[in-house]
Amino acid sequence: MDGTNEGGLLGGAAATTETTGQNNAGAGDVAPGTTTTGTTGETGETNTPPEGGSGIVIPENWKDAIPEDLRGDPSLKPINDFEGLIKSYVHAQKQMGMDKITIPGEHASTEEWDQLYNKLGLPEDVEKYDIKPADSGKMDEDFFNKFKEQALAAKIMPGQAQKLHDWFNEFAAQENENSRIENQAFIDKEVGVLKSEWGDAFVPNVKRANAVMEEFGGTELAEHLAEVGLNNDVKLIKMFNNIGQQLYKEGKFSDGKGEYSGVSPDDSEQKIRDVMGDAKHPYHVKGHPSHKAAVQEMTKHYQNIRNAKTPKHQAVG
Repeated sequence: MDGTNEGGLLGGAAATTETTGQNNAGAGDVAPGTTTTGTTGETGETNTPPEGGSGIVIPENWKDAIPEDLRGDPSLKPINDFEGLIKSYVHAQKQMGMDKITIPGEHASTEEWDQLYNKLGLPEDVEKYDIKPADSGKMDEDFFNKFKEQALAAKIMPGQAQKLHDWFNEFAAQENENSRIENQAFIDKEVGVLKSEWGDAFVPNVKRANAVMEEFGGTELAEHLAEVGLNNDVKLIKMFNNIGQQLYKEGKFSDGKGEYSGVSPDDSEQKIRDVMGDAKHPYHVKGHPSHKAAVQEMTKHYQNIRNAKTPKHQAVG
């Protein structure tokens, strides 16, 4: 019977074949532009291509064999023929399989997760964990090593760990600076209060405190107090000054010039007034056991006042 096959199976130009119950063409012959892929006829039987035939005949312009909405796709522009299309497809399939990463499932093992992180760039051990220390070089080496260990254990990528490390250093440096500024402001405030409290005796009292510290603690104590930030501690200064005053009263601490280390002239004048106003003071009682020490103490106070009144360019008598 006569039959018409309208159009190619891939959208090619319509081709008409004539059948009379047998194939007029020779075995393996296919007319140009004719689609011979097997189809189902009106009787429900499948029409098969001739024996030895290719099965599909591609139009001269291979793009005519694909849907119209795909023909103008930019990705097809470099492809010149059907053979190039096939090669491009095969290549794309191979590329899709390269470096493929599979996300472990809910019940995945630790090893499977480790393999995923390793593919993403996580080193296998801390020795290969490349994190550069701070430029300042002030970070504690033990802390730096522990930081790397914890970052690796938490599966943090080297680049991310580096950013966290840099942020921590900048934050810590800023916090240290803020702490230094606050501490200095506190010291300035405390020293200001002490200056108001001691008035003109501030400098002599501080000298006395230093003299006591050097006498009983030496350079080692001075360096230690400076290291821990207590060299300006007001309470310590007051304590050392009080110790010095007590030792001076007992005649156990003097610089050998008749002037107790750091005793202000005002202090000496006040002491003299107190003693002279107390008739029962050992200074006035010759038979008193402390009379001699009291006389020595008063002599030092008088000398202290004279030294304060002597011009600096003249020798102190």
